[in-house]
Parts: sequence; structure tokens; C-alpha cells
Amino acid sequence: MKKQINPTIKAHLIRGAFYLLLLLAVCAIPFALAQRKAIKRNNVVPQLSAASHVRSPATPKVNRLLRALLPSSVYMLDDGTSENSIGLTAGGEIVCLNEFAVIPGSETITSINIAWGTPAFPDPSLNGLPYTVAVWSDPNGDGSPTDAVLLTTASGVVADEGTDTFIDVAITPTTITTQNFFVGFGIDQVAGQFPSAFDEDNPLPNRSWIAGSNTQGGADLEDLNNNDIPVATIESFGLFGNWMIRADAGAQVSPTPTATATATGTPSSCSWGAGADMPVAGIRFSGVFFPANGKFYAMGGRDMQTGGTEFTNPFEYDPVANSWTTKAATYPDPFVGNTECAVANDSGTDYIYCVGGSQSSTATETGRVFRYDPVADVITTVAADWPPGDASTLPGGITVFNNTIYILGGFDVLNNVSTDQIWAFTPNPAGWELKGATLPVPLGYIPTCTIGSLIYTGGGFDAATATDQTNSFVYDPVADSISTIASIPRPSSDTRGLNFCNQFYVVGGGGFPDYFNEVDIYDPVSDTWSVGQPFVTARRNAANDTDGTNNIWLAGGLDANLGSLASTEIFNCPVSPCGTASPTPTATATATVTVSATPTATVTPSASPSCTPITPIVIEGSIDLSDPTQVDHLNRSGIPQTCP
Repeated sequence: MKKQINPTIKAHLIRGAFYLLLLLAVCAIPFALAQRKAIKRNNVVPQLSAASHVRSPATPKVNRLLRALLPSSVYMLDDGTSENSIGLTAGGEIVCLNEFAVIPGSETITSINIAWGTPAFPDPSLNGLPYTVAVWSDPNGDGSPTDAVLLTTASGVVADEGTDTFIDVAITPTTITTQNFFVGFGIDQVAGQFPSAFDEDNPLPNRSWIAGSNTQGGADLEDLNNNDIPVATIESFGLFGNWMIRADAGAQVSPTPTATATATGTPSSCSWGAGADMPVAGIRFSGVFFPANGKFYAMGGRDMQTGGTEFTNPFEYDPVANSWTTKAATYPDPFVGNTECAVANDSGTDYIYCVGGSQSSTATETGRVFRYDPVADVITTVAADWPPGDASTLPGGITVFNNTIYILGGFDVLNNVSTDQIWAFTPNPAGWELKGATLPVPLGYIPTCTIGSLIYTGGGFDAATATDQTNSFVYDPVADSISTIASIPRPSSDTRGLNFCNQFYVVGGGGFPDYFNEVDIYDPVSDTWSVGQPFVTARRNAANDTDGTNNIWLAGGLDANLGSLASTEIFNCPVSPCGTASPTPTATATATVTVSATPTATVTPSASPSCTPITPIVIEGSIDLSDPTQVDHLNRSGIPQTCP
């Protein structure tokens, strides 16, 4: 395991630096301003001050209540919690702005959301202060606001300071026509006030900017260079983080697809419905359907996005009883956030294998592998660490082919880069192999699944730009080769890819920057995508999986307001749309299987089954999952099958 810099130490170091600057600051700052449109020049570098503190997360319930109408398309750089707040040392008007790249389909901005102050140092004097929000375009598309053109402004009043609560200000709907744009605010403050909430966790460099005036009301929003503090990156002032400023892009649930997609790919008899809530709200799970007992598991995870606590036990959902149970088995360590899990067989017994993970409080990753026997309710550590995990990398997409677990890509947290490696794990003997093929582009948090003998991906997270991608690939594990397929219609990451009826389902996910309740479906035969029925609550980092024929389960996860969810949504097809096919969600069946039908018939299909066309044979039963010779099980559908 490799440990990162402790964020508390980081905050103290920054605080010390600011205090030193404050002592050295020149006290005499000119108060007389030149004519508003005259270009201003400073002989003294203006000083900023910060209120450093230890982390204290926002209350998700409060945020959700205040922002119940938050749309799914949200531009953001922050993680929802401020580690600092910033102000002008001698007071004046501070201008803060974030830069965003336009997402196709989300070009129209309808409101600006801002959090104020910091939870560790509440300052009630901030509440009631007026401020102005603004949106600027970027004419030359270079990501710098030095040439920004002001598009619109609106007025707001500070409220709920120091709670990491985002306050919405509606603006005249403004359509962005440039590649990039900026959103921000200007606010008057006096010395000793620190209005600008600042997130220092995993900052995105050169995306947050600052400008300002030495006098209140003196900032020029139309020409950001025409200020006592000409617009510049926060890094140029020794700050490393991002402002807690967000932008809402209309009320759409998800952006308009960027690729051609069929209107719907879902059979009319199938629909989404609500299931029982989880025992506790949580995020960053790995969801696994376990064919041997027909139950669904939420593995790993933690209770909230920032400053959360990792769970210690698996959660089990019983589809028959529609109920959740916290299991007695305990994880071997707290590094279970962002773990990736899948079903594989060892010596005739199916297990849920979980690879890698992280702990929020220590900002540490691991390559440890453990396996869970849901029938015996026992967890054991496997003596075969995933090598990149011990070097600060979280696993990317996970899937199973021929009883071998594959990890595609990953996210190197310490170095803030995505990876392109492909690794294969065999349960017996337990061990890893680095494959020769690599992803054409480095990606993390990749939706991935196996269909037949091929592994498919749709989207993924690009750490270099901190955005979700539409890149989609097919990997041949036998030939160890990879190629490009049609791109998924919308950027996606942070959700599991599913094999449902031999088609590739990508359910929700996203978050960089958009959250989705969209379901995208890839047909490997035609190399085309279609859009299925959306579910209700847009989310990422949820537990989700499928039985492959009739059900998809989606539980918990992170909503668009960075709140933790406990809700369960279930996609159910009373009559399986798969016909006579029985795809495998976590492994591809390679052996002939024995079908045990009750009450009167036992039928063993051969390689070329035959039926009497005049008198159809109806088999009402299920696949026998207790046969220890079966390595890769097919899934029970519970639906009578008729021979043609």
C-alpha cells in the first residue's frame, strides 16, 4: 500500500504559508481607482488570506432538501466539501471563477450554484451579503479568461455559510457557443472575512481563477484584466484547489447523445420499479449477482463521499423477499471503497472475488484480493495481490471470461493518471498475469462486460482531463488483442457494465461532470447503440448487476448533489426478452450443462438438440446449480422454455 500526503498536514502547511505572507504584506494599498475602463497596474502584489481547517463534511440531507430540483446536468470541479475559504487580506471585491469544457447537449446554462465559507470556521457575518454571479464565454477556446466575454449576470444573497450548502441563483438561460466557458461571482468583503469556499482535495490545475478590486464594488466583470488584481490562476497565488462554484445546464436528465442511437432498445414488457431501501445509504459499492443462491450483493463501499467511513460487512438483497440483510462476515481491512468484485469458481465452489480498493480517511489504496462465500457467509484473504493496487491504483473495469477475472484500465490516485493495462487473475492457482494488449487510451472506472468470448467496454474516466469519455472497445482475451467499436452515445464511467440478453447494458454512472439515469444498450452483432428505459434517480458508484435474463438491480450510489443514496431500483422483465438464450452475467459457459426439470422430466441437451415439432416439450424447471462439476453456471430464468 502506498500512502498519500495527509490532507490535514497539507491544510496546516498552506495555512502557515498564508500567515507568513500576511506578515510580509505591504499594508498601504491604494484606495483611489483610475477610471473604470482605464487599464490598471499594480506596484504591489495583492494579498489573499485563507481560513484553514480540518475536514468537516456537509450534511447530505440538508443539501438535498435545499436543492431538490437540481437537474442531472451539473458542471462542477469540487467534491462537495471545502477544506479552506479565501478572502482578500485588506478587503475589497473578490472575483472567483471556474473554467469548464462544454458538454454536447448541455450548452444552455440556467443557474449558478455556490457554497460559501467553511464549516470549521463559521462566520455568520457572511450571511446576507449580496453578490453577483456571472457567465463568460471563451472566444479563442484556450481555457483562459483573459479574453472572456461577459454573457449574463444575476444577483444573489449569501445564506447557509459554513455548511457546504450550495445556493442556487437562477439566470437568464444562456447558451454557450464556444468550446469553453467560465462561471463565477463577485462579492464585497471586509478584512477578516473569507467568503470563497475552496476545495483542496485532488485539485484540477489551471481550472480556477481569481481577480478583484482593492475597494468594494470596484471589480470589473466585463474586462477581468481591468482590475487591481488582473485575472490569474489560483496557483499563481500559491493556492491549490478549486472553487465551490457549479453551473446547471437546463432541466434535462442527461445530455443529448453525441452518437446516433435508436430511440429505445427495451422490450415493452420490461420496466423499472422500486425495491426495498438498503440498510444504510452508501456509495462506491461493487454490485454482484450470485447465481448459486439467486441473491444480489453490495460489496465494499462507504457511507459518504468525503470524510466517510467504509462498511465492514456485505449487504445481501433477496429478490423473493424484497429485503436487505447485513451479513455477519467481515472484510479483512477497511480498504473496500472502489473495490471491484466478480464471481469465479475454485475447486467446484463459486466465490465473489474482490480486487483492490481504498480508504477515504487515509487516502490509501491497496491491491489486496479477498473472496466471499455467500452460502457459508465467510470471507478469506487471497494471497495474490493485484500489483497496480499496491502502487496506488484503483481497478478499472472488471469482468470474467472462462473463469478468469479481467481488470481493464485503472486510476492511479497518487499520480492522478488513468492507466491502460489489462490484467488477468486465475483463482487456482491464484495469481495475476499482465496481458500484452493495452487499452488504446488510458481510462479508469470503465463499464465492462463479457458477451460470448469477447469483452466489451463503454466509456471510462480520463484523469488527465477529469472528464468521462465515450471511447468504446472490444477485447479478445484469447487472441490478446483489442479494437475500437462504436462509441457509447454519452460520456460514462463509475458504473458496472452488464450482459443482459447478450447485449451490453450501461446503466447510469457518469459524474465527470454529468450524472445520468440513462441506460445505453450495445448490440455486438450490429455494432450499434440504442437507448433503453431510464431509471428514476441519476447516480454513479452504485451497486448494480443482472441475472442476465429478467432483472437488473441498482442500489445506493452517489446522487447529483453528492449525497449518498439508500434507494434500490429494479429493472424487471416478467417474460424474459432473451428467448431461449441464457447469457451469463459474470462468466461465459463453456461446458455442456445438465437441466433438471421437475416433476416428471430430466433432459440432457446435446450439442445439437432436437425436438418433435408436432408435440412441443415444455420444461418447467431450472438449471441445477448444485452440480460441483459446473465451473461456469448459466442463470435460472424461472420461465418455461418451449422447444421450437
